[in-house]
Amino acid sequence: MSIMRMKKNMARYTRWAMYFFVAVFIFGSLFFFGSTPFGERRAVGAMAPSPVASVNGTPISREEFNAHLRAEWEQARMFGGAGPTQVPFLKQQVLRNLEERTLQLQAADREGVRVTNKEITEQIQQQVSQQVMMVKFRTGEKAFRREIKEKYGTEQDYINYLVDSVSSEEREATEEQLKLQKLQELIKERVKATEAEYRASQRKAKARLIFVRTQTPAAQPGKPQPDARAAEAAAKAKAEAILKEIKAGADFAEVAKAKSDDAATKAKGGLIEGWLPAKPTPEQTEQAQWFKRGDKKYQYGDEFDAVVFSKLKPGEVSDVFKGSSGYYIVKLEDLKEDLPQDYNDVDYQCEEKKHDYTWTQSYGEAKTCPMCNAKDIQLVKTTPPPPPAPGTPPDAPKPQPTREYLCPKKTHTYNWTEKGREAKACPKCGAKTIKLVARRKDNYLRTFEDSKKNEAWSKYLQDLKKNAKTDIYDPELKAYKIQNDFSVTNPAERKKQLKEAVKLYRQALTYNDPFISPAAIYLQMAQAYNQLGDKKGQLNALLEASKREESLDVRLELGRFYKEQKKTAKAIEEFKKASALVTPQQYYIHTQLAEEFKQLKRNDLAEKERKLAVPPKPSSGGAGSLPFNLQ
Repeated sequence: MSIMRMKKNMARYTRWAMYFFVAVFIFGSLFFFGSTPFGERRAVGAMAPSPVASVNGTPISREEFNAHLRAEWEQARMFGGAGPTQVPFLKQQVLRNLEERTLQLQAADREGVRVTNKEITEQIQQQVSQQVMMVKFRTGEKAFRREIKEKYGTEQDYINYLVDSVSSEEREATEEQLKLQKLQELIKERVKATEAEYRASQRKAKARLIFVRTQTPAAQPGKPQPDARAAEAAAKAKAEAILKEIKAGADFAEVAKAKSDDAATKAKGGLIEGWLPAKPTPEQTEQAQWFKRGDKKYQYGDEFDAVVFSKLKPGEVSDVFKGSSGYYIVKLEDLKEDLPQDYNDVDYQCEEKKHDYTWTQSYGEAKTCPMCNAKDIQLVKTTPPPPPAPGTPPDAPKPQPTREYLCPKKTHTYNWTEKGREAKACPKCGAKTIKLVARRKDNYLRTFEDSKKNEAWSKYLQDLKKNAKTDIYDPELKAYKIQNDFSVTNPAERKKQLKEAVKLYRQALTYNDPFISPAAIYLQMAQAYNQLGDKKGQLNALLEASKREESLDVRLELGRFYKEQKKTAKAIEEFKKASALVTPQQYYIHTQLAEEFKQLKRNDLAEKERKLAVPPKPSSGGAGSLPFNLQ
C-alpha cells in the first residue's frame, strides 16, 4: 500500500470518524466517493427540499441527512444490504438520530458545555493514532515503518502530518462529538447515591392485588365509535366500590378471588407470585412471593412500585390507582431488606512478607509458585474431576482434576476476608501492618450509583424528546410519519390520512435526489392503498416498484398479492423470481418461500426451497476477514 493511498484512506476515515464515532461507519466514507445506493442521480426533477426537518427551530440540512443515511446504508450492507422495505426504516432511524443529536447539542449549549482547542486536537490525535494502528496491522510492521521513514520520518511525524491535514469542518464535527460526551458526563455527575438509597432498593415486598379491567366495547361497522371515557369511568367506579367493601371489613383475599380481573393472581386471593416449577418446594414457593422494585413494572405499571414501596406500610391497603389497562387496589403484606450475603464483608492484606502461600488450579500440574517462582512447592490435595455430563461427545476435552498446592517459603503476603466485621491484626501472624483492600459494600454502592447515573441520563434524553418540536418538510419522511400514525382511530379520519400520505409519496417521486428510492416509495404506496382497501391502486404501485428495481422485497410482495387474489400462476412466477434474488446471507428466505409454495400446492418447488435454506459457511477469520477494507 502506498503512502499516498494511506493518506487518502486516513483522510476519509478521519472525516467520517468525526461524524459517526469512529470505525463503524467507515463504509460511508468509502461509499461516498462511489455510487449511491439507489443508482445514478436522475437528470430531471426539482431538487429535494432542504432542510428535511427542523428541531426546535434548528434545521437538519439535506446534505447532513444524506451523509448520515449513506453511513447507515453502508452499515446495513455489512449484514446483507437493505432492500426497498428497509429503506423507510433507515430513513426514519436517521431522522431520529439527527433529532436526538440536535437536541443534545442544544442542551449542551444551555448547560454551558465548552470544548477547548486542545481537547479537539487531542481527540483527533487519538482517532488518527487508532487508524494508523489499523493500517500498520494490514501492511505489516516492517513495511509500514519502511514507507513512513522514507516519506515522513517517524510514526509520530506521520500522525502529526495527518492531524494537521484535518479541515475546519472536521474539527467542528469533533467539537460536537466532545460536547455530547461532556453533556452526558455533566448530567451523570449530578447523581450521587447514598447507602440508604441502596438499602431501600434492596427491599423486597409481599403483596396482594385486585385488578379491574377497563372494557371498551369493540367497534361495530356503521355505528358510532364506542366511548372509551365511559368505559374508563365505569372501571374506576367498580374499583372504588370494591375498595369501599374492603374498608368496611371484607377480607381482601376473598374479595380478590370473587372480583379481580387478574387471572394470574385471582385464584390465590390476589397474592403476587413469580415463576414456580411444576412441583415447587416450600422454600421455592416462599421465595417466589417476594419481589423487588422494578420486578413487576411491566405487568402492573410504574405507579405500582410507588404505591408498594413508598406509600404503604405492612398490612395497609392502597387507594384505587390507574394502571395500563385498568385500575388496581394493593394490599402490602410485608417488607424486608434483602442485602447480598457478603455486603458487610471486608477484604484485607497483611503486608508482612512472612507467610506461606496456597492456591488451587484445575488445569495441568504446577511446577513453580505463581507468586514467587519457587520450585520447592508441595501438592496438598487432588480432587478428581466430575463425571462427563450425559450426551458429552467422545472427543470432547477431558475434565481435569483440581489440585491444591502450597509454597512453604515465608516470603508472601497474606490475603483474607473478614465476615461482617473489621480486623485489627493479621489472623495468621498477628501483625498489625495490615491493609484494607476493599469493602464489599463499596462495590455494590458503586454499581448502584452507576445504574442511577444511567437512569438519570436516559430520563434527561426522554425529557428532551418529550418537549421537542420537530417539523418535517421532506414529503417522503412526512408521509412515513402520517402512514404510521395509528393514534387516529376514526375510520374517516384515518382514510384521509392515508390519502394524504399517498399524495406526499407522489410528490417525493418528482424530486432529483440520489437517496430517493422509487421502489421503496412505491412499496409504501402499495401498503397505503392496501390499508385503504384499494386493490387496483395496490397492484399498480407494486408493478411500478418492480419496474424501478429488480428486488427480492418487491417480488415477495407481488407474489403475496397474487396469492391473496387467488392468481396462483402469477404468484408462483413471482416467488420463483424472488428465489433467484436471495443472497447467501438471506438463506432463511428460502424457508419462507418453501411455505408459500406448499400453500400453493407446489410441493416440488417447496422441497427445492428447503434444500436451498442452508446457512453460508463462516469465514476463516484473520486479517482478511476484518469488517472493512483499509486498502
